[in-house]
Amino acid sequence: VALFFYFKFYAGTITKGTEDLTQQEADVLLTSITSMPELQCSLESENKFCIDLYKTAAFRDVVNSQIGKQYYSNIFKNKGIVIRSIYPNSNNGECPSQLIEYPTNCNTWIIYTPGKAQGYTKKPIISTVVSLYHPITKQYGIGKIIIEDYS
Repeated sequence: VALFFYFKFYAGTITKGTEDLTQQEADVLLTSITSMPELQCSLESENKFCIDLYKTAAFRDVVNSQIGKQYYSNIFKNKGIVIRSIYPNSNNGECPSQLIEYPTNCNTWIIYTPGKAQGYTKKPIISTVVSLYHPITKQYGIGKIIIEDYS
């Protein structure tokens, strides 16, 4: 009986350690995404703390290309990345790749979904608020980056 409880406790410790490691990986990934030149706003070669919506649309296409899947799957692993606009629009739906004006009919950019997402349940791990910038209309919005775990 004591051996049973020992292994039960040990299995719980391993599960807790795995959850802590997943959380730490998500924290690091979130920090690195907000500073990726592929997504970050820049004005006259000076980086700003915001996400460029045009770069977001282009980055989504690159990530889903054959070469992009190989490269970014090593970086993102089993984490999904979603950018969701909170303000000025609240309409639900995925945004198209081509953005002519600040989107008012959609609010979601699914940046990356791991290849093994089929059959797995996703759960949001962490998110942070970011400024969203539309360079053509020079409008800012408020959004959040959400890291989801597929495991």
